[in-house]
Amino acid sequence: MPGKNSIDTRQRCCEAGLIVARPMPQDGHRQHYLLCPGIPMTRTERGLEMDFDCCVVRLK
Repeated sequence: MPGKNSIDTRQRCCEAGLIVARPMPQDGHRQHYLLCPGIPMTRTERGLEMDFDCCVVRLK
């Protein structure tokens, strides 16, 4: 079971528009947390890049 801090973080990220919560089709109790569609993601030779305007996050 997730702790209170992780629940608060998800809620704040949803309110800030960074992630979107969608109900799971198989289970009406849990939710999928997806990156907001307005955040551009591109694949480069250095990895996956997410551009948040104020910073760019790179994942290898």
